[in-house]
Amino acid sequence: MFQEWVNQTQGLVPGHVIRIEKPGEWVYENSAGHTSINPAINTPADMKFKIASVTKMFTTVAIFKLIQNGQLNFDAPISTYLPLSVVQGFDYYQNIKSKNLLSHTSCIREPQGDFQGRLNYWIFMKRFDDIPLDSLLF
Repeated sequence: MFQEWVNQTQGLVPGHVIRIEKPGEWVYENSAGHTSINPAINTPADMKFKIASVTKMFTTVAIFKLIQNGQLNFDAPISTYLPLSVVQGFDYYQNIKSKNLLSHTSCIREPQGDFQGRLNYWIFMKRFDDIPLDSLLF
């Protein structure tokens, strides 16, 4: 099915990779399209992509599952779920609700100091490297 879809796009889709797994065992891996048009370079099956905002969809689904299961209240203040030591750094933290985080209406600003600029640059430059998750935690 994957190859059939790739054939139907007639080269209009940029390089992409598919990998389907079961816990602990490899099932299927394939790639199609090009990572470069000039020169034409096929996409390798082990190519890494920057996923950026795609994770927002998965985060939102997980949050709505928690709401559906009664484990999270959409209208509860974030201090219900996050340590006070974390939320006290935000202006008006008492008024920020879970739903504000999903709708980008929390008024929490992204820090943009000199350190943040260097961090963003480092993340951009290292985006395809294997970086252990625990090395990103402060």
